Amino acid sequence: MSNSTSSACTECGARRGSGQTFCANCGARFADGEEIFLRDDTLSVPIADRASRYVALSIAFAVIMIAGIVGAAAVVHHRMIESSGNVPVAASSTSAEDPSVTESTLPTPSEPPPPTTSEEPTPTNSDEPTQTDSVEPTQTTTPYVGNETVAVAPDAAEHPAARAVVALLTDYFVAINQRNFTKFRSIHTQSERAKLSRDEFLTGYRSTYDSQVQLLALETTEDGRLLASVSFVSTQDAADGRNGQTCTQWNVERFLEEESSDLRVGKTIPGRTQFSAC
Repeated sequence: MSNSTSSACTECGARRGSGQTFCANCGARFADGEEIFLRDDTLSVPIADRASRYVALSIAFAVIMIAGIVGAAAVVHHRMIESSGNVPVAASSTSAEDPSVTESTLPTPSEPPPPTTSEEPTPTNSDEPTQTDSVEPTQTTTPYVGNETVAVAPDAAEHPAARAVVALLTDYFVAINQRNFTKFRSIHTQSERAKLSRDEFLTGYRSTYDSQVQLLALETTEDGRLLASVSFVSTQDAADGRNGQTCTQWNVERFLEEESSDLRVGKTIPGRTQFSAC
């Protein structure tokens, strides 16, 4: 064997101090030029030291990894219990302190029972009366038969001859307001024409103007004639009015007769003409 002494570490190259047997940098044994064998004389001392260091480091690393995994699993398990709302704090602490307590003795977290849904029967319409669309009776409205000269009361408007009567009364009052004796005479029956004269017409209606004419009632008499009830207002000079009236409210009943297929103004009914000052 050689008696030479190494001045540097063969593992890391660090300089060897005086009297050093192991390297101060990496811990390797310095080789003094001779082989040092263990008791079994099969493995050199430097190789055994390195192997022991590697085994120790591997075991330490494995312990750290296992501890980390166990700790992470414990944290996850604890959070899952907290999220369920049942944290067996006493059981956990007891099981940690007392090894005799096993998982079988720990209370099992109770899960809330699932909500029960009662199936309610679907309401049917068998108990309710069936709603049917009620058909309302058609309301027939009588078309308005009046005009700007003659108004018609509702009852009179329902008479079949209402339109023809309105046309006749319109000609009658327009002829008076326009002093049209020819027209006025033509709308009377033949028997009434004989009683009319131009002079009396022009004198009697020289200042008269009739308005607010209304057909109040219309009926058919037993002999087939029409009896019309009419109201109107006449304005005139005091010299031409009844009792010196300048405004007179009239209510007159008069027969209307058909001649030559035309409706004409017949005679008045005695005692059925009424007037008053307005």
